[in-house]
Amino acid sequence: MKEPDLLIQIPRSENLDLESKPGHWTFAIIMGTIMIAEAAVMLFLHLLHLESGSALVILLDSMILALIVAVPMYLLLIVPLRRSLRAQSRTTRTLQTIMHGTSSSYGLTFCRQVVEELTKALGVPYAILAEVVPDNPNRVQMQVFWEHGKLAPNLCYDLRGTPCETVMSHGKGYYPQRLQELFPQDRDLKTLNAQSYMGVAMYSAKGRPLGLLAILDEKPMVEDDMTQRLLSIFAARAAVELERVAGEAALRTSESLLRATLESTADGILVVDGQGMATQFNSKFLQMWRIPENAVASRNDKQMLEFVLDQLVDPRAFLTRITELYDSSDESLDTLEFKDGRVFERFSCPLIKDGEVAGRLWSFRDVTQRRQAEQTRERLQERLERAERMESLGLLAGGVAHDLNNILGPITGYAELAARSLPEDSKAVIRLKRISRSAEEAAAVIQDLLTLARRGRYEMAPVNFNLVINSFLESPVFESLTQRYPATKVNIQLSPTAAYILGSDTHLNKAVMNLVANAFEAMPNGGLLTIQTELAHIDKLRGGFQNVKPGNYVILRIRDSGMGIPPEDVGKIFEPYFSRKKMGVSGSGLGLSVVYGVVKDHHGYYDVHTEVGKGTEFELYFPVTGEPQAAAKVAASISRGGTETILVIDDNPNQRELAGEILSSLGYSVRMVENGRRAVEVISHDAVDVIVLDMIMEPDFDGLDTYRAILEIRPHQKAVVVSGFSATDRVQKILELGAAGYVKKPYSIDALGAAVREALERTDAAISG
Repeated sequence: MKEPDLLIQIPRSENLDLESKPGHWTFAIIMGTIMIAEAAVMLFLHLLHLESGSALVILLDSMILALIVAVPMYLLLIVPLRRSLRAQSRTTRTLQTIMHGTSSSYGLTFCRQVVEELTKALGVPYAILAEVVPDNPNRVQMQVFWEHGKLAPNLCYDLRGTPCETVMSHGKGYYPQRLQELFPQDRDLKTLNAQSYMGVAMYSAKGRPLGLLAILDEKPMVEDDMTQRLLSIFAARAAVELERVAGEAALRTSESLLRATLESTADGILVVDGQGMATQFNSKFLQMWRIPENAVASRNDKQMLEFVLDQLVDPRAFLTRITELYDSSDESLDTLEFKDGRVFERFSCPLIKDGEVAGRLWSFRDVTQRRQAEQTRERLQERLERAERMESLGLLAGGVAHDLNNILGPITGYAELAARSLPEDSKAVIRLKRISRSAEEAAAVIQDLLTLARRGRYEMAPVNFNLVINSFLESPVFESLTQRYPATKVNIQLSPTAAYILGSDTHLNKAVMNLVANAFEAMPNGGLLTIQTELAHIDKLRGGFQNVKPGNYVILRIRDSGMGIPPEDVGKIFEPYFSRKKMGVSGSGLGLSVVYGVVKDHHGYYDVHTEVGKGTEFELYFPVTGEPQAAAKVAASISRGGTETILVIDDNPNQRELAGEILSSLGYSVRMVENGRRAVEVISHDAVDVIVLDMIMEPDFDGLDTYRAILEIRPHQKAVVVSGFSATDRVQKILELGAAGYVKKPYSIDALGAAVREALERTDAAISG
């Protein structure tokens, strides 16, 4: 540490040692006085023109007169002068002693040595150096208390009623005797047996009272201006040291607070000077940037930052921005992306000193999790919006399908009835069958709409998924695709373990067909198509974007090596009629929408992995169910009709009339009503053997409501449900209540006849009522 600067310099010359040769000084002064006196007498006699009788008389008279003049002069001038010189000599020796003893000290150590040396030099038993308590100017805290040659415990005491109060209010205080009488409230004076006191105040560089320096004696104290000056000198010097101590303590506190603040923040902080040298940084900064010890030791901003350049996605832009900001007084906020996926927010602001940029502060915040959360939220929002679009389109598609089925129903039914009434070899029969096939093809498109709307009727049963794949591979559709794209190779990898899912083989086959057809079309010039199944336990998807219920799943993977899907289109591929295919050549544009509906209706999940120029892979996940129990299903006889009474309930007159004609052609007695409430009235008066019940009728009284009301009147009423558009859960509820089966519109004569016959042959015990 640097030694404190002394406020005074003490000469070491022996010329200041006024008492080292007292005889010489006295003789010189006396002789000088006599000579002056003699000269004065001679001058006086000469002036009087007196004639002396003899030289001896004149000499004696001169000597007597000189003595008469010299002795008073000695008493009046020489004795006080000698006394002053002796005091000055003692003060000088005291200053020399104190300064020599404290020349290598500073701070409170200096203050303690000053107090100690003062008591020794001045011969007093007590000396104190006290500092004003910061928040209470009426109290002081002793920093040094010297008592009879040793340090005593420091005390904190009240100034009021003490001699120190006078010092603090007037700058100094001197009480040579009767100290205890003058300050009877100060009990410490009695304890110390103090009789006299001298003290001076200490002030800061700005004139603020800091404390006091004082001496006390057990005997009266002779007034001595030099002692007071001595106290003043060292009070000023001690004030400098107290300010230094307070400043260093404040600096340490400030630095400690700054360090604690830097270390407690979640951000990485770096402070650099104008030359790019690091002056402050916290451990979070080193941790975030993964800077090694050798780079830290350099404390050079550029060296430390260069270490992480190879971690950044765009190091050139990073360095460019750093260079721009070093010469700028602007604040900056931007984002840094790392190759390992981390994302930092970088904030920078200049450090201004005397109007000039003296450095910069850099703050780095790891926002990787926030960025991932935002991306996840964006994906979820996109999926939600897509689901809402699909729901809206599904409602539209379902309504269209319902209307189209009602239109196609009479076309199919009447064409079939007409064909049955004509000879087999009639040209009209051929034409009517073509009409029926066209109607069936239209019905298949409508079924796709219903699948999209997720409102079609699914006959769920345990299905071996490998058999679904094999069934499709043996179908005319697959054969047609391989012939159309002969350059495409097909790789089949089916799981050796048979796995069953609860599903509809018809709809699953449709989903597989659409995915395989898309894969072929994605490779117009040939490629590799892989169809793979796997049985695995899944708790998350490879893409990780959907929450998956953990369990065993059958996984279908259909992968092509085609052109891939552009990133901007991936989120739209399941939307109806979004397609890059040629209209009228590659299908209806509902293919992937149907896949989406089938997956959701089977409580499954999907994942898509694609890269432009390298191909696409679709993954479908279906939850595994137990193996099916062997059961024989006896097909209902459709070759014969009957004579039973059938009640047809349908709000569409064309469908109602068609059903009546079909059932009448099979020999049944048919009654027809236009809605559910009318049907309840009929049933309450007349019994019927079977009701043919349309699902969608009045908004507030549909097929389920109607069947429930009928069961209250006739608990064992047999029924068949028909609909081209129905909510699956309500259809299922009717079946649970006892309906024998479900017939999808548009229906054929055989389909409706078989369903009615099956319902008639069921026992009453099968109906739940």
